[in-house]
Amino acid sequence: MSPPVRIRWKGGFTITEALVTVLVFSFFLSVLFFTLAYGFRTYSVAVARSDVTTEARRLVLYLEGELRSSAYFSIDTVQRSVSGRDRDGLCFVSMLDWSKPGAYNVTEDRPDWDRYLLYYATTELPSGRLVRVALNPQAPEDVGGFPYPLFVDDPDLYMQEDPLAYKGADLSNVRVLATKVKSFEVNLVPTTQEIEVRTVLRQNGVMSRRGDQRREGGTFELHYKVHPQNTR
Repeated sequence: MSPPVRIRWKGGFTITEALVTVLVFSFFLSVLFFTLAYGFRTYSVAVARSDVTTEARRLVLYLEGELRSSAYFSIDTVQRSVSGRDRDGLCFVSMLDWSKPGAYNVTEDRPDWDRYLLYYATTELPSGRLVRVALNPQAPEDVGGFPYPLFVDDPDLYMQEDPLAYKGADLSNVRVLATKVKSFEVNLVPTTQEIEVRTVLRQNGVMSRRGDQRREGGTFELHYKVHPQNTR
């Protein structure tokens, strides 16, 4: 009787098995890639929204609050635009220290004004900066003037593209409140003695498809009217 035939299996893959393995592995890599890409995009959107929301809150805290405490007839505006985007300027009266004794002039029934605040947007593209400048007049005749005479005479001297470029004696401090300003528009409403402010902030990292196939960043818009409480 002849011995049984032993069949030995040699390890390895056929071409079909190798192709299937590669395809399955590629599929899982694709899923992993798109999951990571979506996660990074979601994180980018969240960070962009957080940044622009922080700037919006800062603008409301400063501009709306200080403008509300001013007087309508002290306000001077400068209308500017670049490539169809408004980059206006706004100057109004204020106080250095609202809590100091004698801050209110009882005789004239108004605060004893001693400071001016200037808000303006620089003209860089695609986004400018919104700058807040505090000015303390040095000459007695310039204190409490409606509007601020030195600003009216030469507004470009104060609204510098480099916020730190102005070195006048009346300069108190400068602060950049926002860095993603697409538009800053200021209009006076004489009938109601209100100031209408419209600010459009650019939201980086968020892209939206337009009809002409261009991709543009999202925007965050603030639009409000303020009635200065110390208007007489």
